[in-house]
Amino acid sequence: MHAQAAFAVTISGQATIDGVPVPATKRPLDVGLEQFGDAYVARVLDLLAGQPDWMSLYKVLDVVEDSVGGERALEAKGWVPATSLKRLTLTANAIETAASGGRHATGKYSLAKSRLQPLPLDEAWDVVRQMVRSWLMTRA
Repeated sequence: MHAQAAFAVTISGQATIDGVPVPATKRPLDVGLEQFGDAYVARVLDLLAGQPDWMSLYKVLDVVEDSVGGERALEAKGWVPATSLKRLTLTANAIETAASGGRHATGKYSLAKSRLQPLPLDEAWDVVRQMVRSWLMTRA
């Protein structure tokens, strides 16, 4: 007869079998980051670690644009519609969103001056998630 091992997870999140710590399983993304040291991916992951707001979403857009060679190169990838990227930029920069974490507080950037509709934060988050998923596939 074989004895069964007792598996447990402590409050700290450390898994043990019969009191012996079990090494954490690494996700493929973690392994990839260790092997390639991708600074762009590390920046994006750091920016996405908190609650999404206009500043963090726009900074993610900045990093992805920089990694692919600029705004036009990103649009050419077709990961998200160019209009969605323009709406994200417009809304993140607008004076009207300054109180809720927007990037600027001058009338130079105003939703009233654009024919594009503003992008609600939850939709902006969806656009960024879609873009980042596609982008990460090219970084692997």
